[in-house]
Amino acid sequence: MKKRNLFFIVLALVFSGQLFTSQTVNAQTHDNPGEYMGELSEHYKELQKDMWDYVKAVGRGKGARKIDNKRSNLISTMNLAIIRIKKMKGYEGDTGLRDSTIHYLEINKLALQEDYAKIVDMEEIAEQSYDLMEEYLTAKSEVNKKLDQAGEMLRNESQRFADTYGVNLIENESKLGKKIANASSVIEYYNEIYLIFFKCSVQDAYLMEAVQNGDVNGIEQNNSSLLTYAEEGKTQLRTIKTFEGDNTLKLACTETLKFYENESKKQIPVFTDYFLKKDNFDQIKAAFDVIPKRDRTQEDVDKYNNSINEFNESLNKFNDVNQEMNKGKTKMINKWNKNTNKFMDSHI
Repeated sequence: MKKRNLFFIVLALVFSGQLFTSQTVNAQTHDNPGEYMGELSEHYKELQKDMWDYVKAVGRGKGARKIDNKRSNLISTMNLAIIRIKKMKGYEGDTGLRDSTIHYLEINKLALQEDYAKIVDMEEIAEQSYDLMEEYLTAKSEVNKKLDQAGEMLRNESQRFADTYGVNLIENESKLGKKIANASSVIEYYNEIYLIFFKCSVQDAYLMEAVQNGDVNGIEQNNSSLLTYAEEGKTQLRTIKTFEGDNTLKLACTETLKFYENESKKQIPVFTDYFLKKDNFDQIKAAFDVIPKRDRTQEDVDKYNNSINEFNESLNKFNDVNQEMNKGKTKMINKWNKNTNKFMDSHI
């Protein structure tokens, strides 16, 4: 059950394309505004490569700590770009575009250094509960929004510069740039469906803990919640569209919800019955054992024997269903992981 830890994608929305004019670019002399913008664009290329390495690692479900080296590489490349851009003079004394670009990169660098550290810490405990997982994914979403706002300011400044100096902007997005820009929406879509899946998954973990402890009240309460979440999840999925015509994730999540529904309605009652029969047997046995043999009536013996038979029958059913459920759950989880990997490989 993989979390996709991509939160630093908005950078690509600015760096995914390159700016062109009708004039030949000469980054050294800045004879015209097109050349000036062209030099700024050149600094994006190396960032784009490191960004794509980062995106691919995230898309394959790598944990935040495992891809920390790629984050470090991205920060280093960003620092180098900031240093180089700071050396550029303003165009005809206009430093607005240069300064906005530097400011934007510094915001992104700060997000990688500080916001990312918080998110890494949150990742460590995210799977403990649905609320923590939702908080974890929301935190990443909030960082994206902050970066998106900064990116919009830079785009506006680029347009102002172009309008002021008569530059005709043509955004020619490379194949790599398109993939990076698309990754944010891929992850956002995945997270929306993942939360539906995770809500049932973590509830099932609580249920299995109650089963392991033989807690009948806990089993019934957690089982009721599991069924509710599965039914709610199916309703939610019906409101979610396919991603660019790809319904892989929706179908995968639907299958997991059907599994949990079946578990809740058909398999868990067998477990509950077993524990009730076991409790009944323990009580009858305790009462039977304190009766001296010479004082036991046929009714006492029949009652005891019947409780043994009922207990053994429920135990056999418990073992059969438990084995069936464990096999089915392993198969379901493997299929979910396979389909989510397939989805990510198709779109990132």
